[in-house]
Amino acid sequence: TPKHPSTHYEMPTATSRAQQSVHVIVAGAGPAGLLAAIKLLMRNSDGNAVNYTVEIVEGNEDFGSLEETGVEKKKSWMIGLSTHGLSAIKTVPGLYEEYVSKVGVPVGGAAIYPGSMKIVAKDDTPNNFIVDRNFIVRAIARCLSDRFKGSGKLKMRYNTKLNFVDGDRKRIFVTEGEEDKYLPYDLLLGCDGVRSAVRSGMIARHRDFECTVTDIFNCFKAVHVDIDKL
Repeated sequence: TPKHPSTHYEMPTATSRAQQSVHVIVAGAGPAGLLAAIKLLMRNSDGNAVNYTVEIVEGNEDFGSLEETGVEKKKSWMIGLSTHGLSAIKTVPGLYEEYVSKVGVPVGGAAIYPGSMKIVAKDDTPNNFIVDRNFIVRAIARCLSDRFKGSGKLKMRYNTKLNFVDGDRKRIFVTEGEEDKYLPYDLLLGCDGVRSAVRSGMIARHRDFECTVTDIFNCFKAVHVDIDKL
């Protein structure tokens, strides 16, 4: 749990906003990083005087460019979206209806088996949604590409490893293909998962930032089962 986080970034003041351009690097192209990129780019059309450009840095390939059969072959796990997750997605017009709703299953009930007992919970107005993590990544990535790829405000760097953060100079050091390089930023969003290089850089730079990290990825396995085989 983070305690007393601090940041060196300051939002533009009212007097400087008209001239302010903010270049944001989003580390990680998972659901959180992709949704953050869409939300930032949407601000450019909301009359916001701050002009955002977004650069995504992701170590894996672009799932949005893969067909469904290609995504199925990738290692993944199931994730559940409750009210907060679905509400965030639905703040982007059409994202849920046109992209996300097609790849997951609304949860109208659940059954828990403690020993020989069966406990059933039903919901007539489901606010939960279960989906394969790679499929929702593909869906949001396609929405991002469809809406902003030709805008001149978005740059996507897939197959690019983030090595470390140079917070003093506001830049990150990455390996893209066989080339090592620095990428400058005004604002850095760490959406790069449990082994976050951004979080590691923050902990190293700010002594007043503390956190603990745990995961359960070795405790379960998700599999795809065709409905007609159930």
